Amino acid sequence: MRVSCKEIFGLHDICEELERRSFANLPIPDDFLKKITVFNQEAMECLRESQAQFDVWQRKYTMTQICLFLWQAFFMNISSELNKVHESFELFAIQQYLHDYSRDVRQEDIRVKIRAIHEMLLSSWTHLVPPRIEDIIFPGSKLQHEMLMETGYPDWGTEPKYGFFEPPILKPDAVRLSIFDYFASECTDVDVENDRVCDNRTVANFVKYAREPELYGWCNPFENDPNFLSDLMERYGHLTYPQICGMFPGLLSDYHPTE
Repeated sequence: MRVSCKEIFGLHDICEELERRSFANLPIPDDFLKKITVFNQEAMECLRESQAQFDVWQRKYTMTQICLFLWQAFFMNISSELNKVHESFELFAIQQYLHDYSRDVRQEDIRVKIRAIHEMLLSSWTHLVPPRIEDIIFPGSKLQHEMLMETGYPDWGTEPKYGFFEPPILKPDAVRLSIFDYFASECTDVDVENDRVCDNRTVANFVKYAREPELYGWCNPFENDPNFLSDLMERYGHLTYPQICGMFPGLLSDYHPTE
């Protein structure tokens, strides 16, 4: 028997009657006590069922968030790697790089290069877990340091060119990592305490525990759910990169806002 809305609203009348009788020192009828007992039993059963349903939903949702976080971390690492090229430019070391023009040029260069890596993965990566950064061959950059300076001044900047000279490729012996190993080795610089990066506590706990199990043993997510990652792989392990992009259509939104 389930608690109906009518019965829930009826509880208000029962409470008012109990309060009135308590103030007046009147005995509480047995039928009132029986109704309260029945309602408590039904309400507790309803709450237990609701909690069980929520726990199932929450577990599945967390699985999808881990799938998303894997690729968010991957593209954050890619962006960081591409920034290293800009940081090697002579002009990066002077105040000019802070100029709006320089910033916009560098951001556009990263967008174009990430698009090239995205296209490479669409045709070559068939796994749920991203490749390691070290397994990607980054070709030479078209953007050079003098292109960070605006044109229009004698001997100053030149028109910027974006992207790679050739398409990026994966190494033939690219390693396929497990989710846990990817967290441990590829998410070392990802700030999982930042809500913009990860707002799911279970995902954050997996990353922290994978990176430093001795330090974060207290938040070991396997203790309460030892089969979580194996169940995740059973559900989503068959996904390829194109399917991941279909599952999370806003994956590249930070780099391609119009998509």
